[in-house]
Amino acid sequence: MKVVLVVGATGQQGYAVIHALAESNEYLCLALTRNPNSPKAQQLTSFRNVKLVSADLNDIQQLRSIFKNARSSTTGEIWGVFVALAFPGLGVSADGEQKQGKVGVSGPVVHLLICYTPLMDNNPPPPGLDRHCKMVLEKHISNLNFPWTGLRIIRPGAFMENLNPGIIGRMTMQHFSIAFRSNLATRLQAVDDIGRLARVVFDNPTKFEHKTIDIAGDSLTPKELNQAFIRATGHEMPSIPWILISTMRRISPAVHDIIEEFIQADRMRRMDPRGFDANLQEAASYLKLTSFEEWARNWNDPPDKGAKQHGITLWGLFMGNTTYT
Repeated sequence: MKVVLVVGATGQQGYAVIHALAESNEYLCLALTRNPNSPKAQQLTSFRNVKLVSADLNDIQQLRSIFKNARSSTTGEIWGVFVALAFPGLGVSADGEQKQGKVGVSGPVVHLLICYTPLMDNNPPPPGLDRHCKMVLEKHISNLNFPWTGLRIIRPGAFMENLNPGIIGRMTMQHFSIAFRSNLATRLQAVDDIGRLARVVFDNPTKFEHKTIDIAGDSLTPKELNQAFIRATGHEMPSIPWILISTMRRISPAVHDIIEEFIQADRMRRMDPRGFDANLQEAASYLKLTSFEEWARNWNDPPDKGAKQHGITLWGLFMGNTTYT
């Protein structure tokens, strides 16, 4: 069996990757979590060929022990690693995410697959932001010069799950309206498709060696987004009032930074010399991607509707200091 370490196993992307790999008898997933007794970690044990492993990603010695223990156990040496790091929290510096990412890719693996949103080299985001730390992480990986490590990168659009019922979904919809002009589309991606594409990559590691794959199931303007939502659910996409977002943007640096990241991502796509939808067709040639309308049909019954979205509350949005839970 191919042993794959999943960093960020209890997050949405990590969960999707484990779900996809568990459908095959060829993989054993080592689900890395800080607390193996947490409800989210225990939920992973319902999949076959999944083993929970515990480590603090800020401690490189703990992480190295996972690789060492795997080599000396019946599971065998770790063959591949998937890295998707969690959102650090509203108003929280992502420097810890950057450090964790560097540690997470420091092990002696044959196949490395990381997933993060694309960035502009000529207009980098400010230090401490989630997107800046991903940029630093990419440069760190490119400078490792590991000849035995095959790096693959998946670059998704905005996750459709950001529009799930709750305060984050309502805020995200209003963000789209503010950040994107009416005639500009945003790329949208279902998180389950990340897991399915990761499975395709791990199934064909040589084919995807040193490749970067852009993936999005849909590309919609705010108006098209709302129309697709109406077709799927029979009602408009709910959002918080514009004045509320405008007020938050003025008084909360964290909310302001989130909106600016949306705007910068849009600018990067428009400046792409290969075209707005560059390389999206490549991912679609490997698997059937989920359209926003297809995803929205289950909007009223999300898989984890009882969970707080990144621990964010309306009060936390105003204060700008809500942390991930």
